[in-house]
Amino acid sequence: MTLNGNNYLNLASFTILYYDYALTLPAEIDRFWSTRTISWVSGFYYLNRYLTLFGHIPAMVHYYSTFEGPSMAQAIVGILLTMRTYALYDRSLRVLLFICSCGLAVIVFGTWSIASGHGTKAIESSAPQAMCIPPISIVE
Repeated sequence: MTLNGNNYLNLASFTILYYDYALTLPAEIDRFWSTRTISWVSGFYYLNRYLTLFGHIPAMVHYYSTFEGPSMAQAIVGILLTMRTYALYDRSLRVLLFICSCGLAVIVFGTWSIASGHGTKAIESSAPQAMCIPPISIVE
């Protein structure tokens, strides 16, 4: 299968997923949005439904994006891991400040490295490269 075929199949699966959400939205409004209280069952329903719904958006952006740099998915994972670590350490302000200062230092260093033009040059190697997945050719 060519690269374009993979893109079309991924796009079709995302389209079916969101089409299914659009079809079931009226039933969700009738059954869940009409009540003012949130029970643990409806809370799990919302979590399952919208975490899946919004969780596929970074995957689509990452898959179809041509931007070569830190992806949005990496930023989201970093924020979620920071929140989890902060919660695990009993919401300690010292831990949160330490994690945020380390993250800020990495961002500042990365920005300086890119802006100053200092970097490593790729070394050309004559050794064969081992790959887990063979490259996909556009023309077959």
